[in-house]
Amino acid sequence: GDLVALLANFRHRLEPDLREAGLKCVWQVQPCPSLPWLDAVNALQMLRIVQEGISNVLAHAKASVIEIGARPVMVDGQAGIETWICDNGVGFDVEGVSNGRGLSNMQARAASLGGRFSRTATLLAGTKVVLWLPVSRQT
Repeated sequence: GDLVALLANFRHRLEPDLREAGLKCVWQVQPCPSLPWLDAVNALQMLRIVQEGISNVLAHAKASVIEIGARPVMVDGQAGIETWICDNGVGFDVEGVSNGRGLSNMQARAASLGGRFSRTATLLAGTKVVLWLPVSRQT
């Protein structure tokens, strides 16, 4: 249930590869509440969303900085954790680009976790993907 520890472990394993790819990793993680429902299966789904976001930065963004963050956020009166990945890359025209399989998979995984997924991009100014997960959810 400890999303922050999960992200920290992921960062520890991934940061050398990001450095080798020429990306500076900025870590913006605040203390967050536990997610009691975040078992091994759900943690893997959450990590796959983060992994896809990072893969997209590496493959498409031409960025020099990637930011990985998490913080507690209320959405519609419900406590949750917002996790994001953003970059300073080339961005893209959100209206002019259809969702690829990666973005569609991220959306489906977020829904399966009871969460929300969004993406924003500005041409020549970077991209941000956000995953919000509820602290408690009905199973």
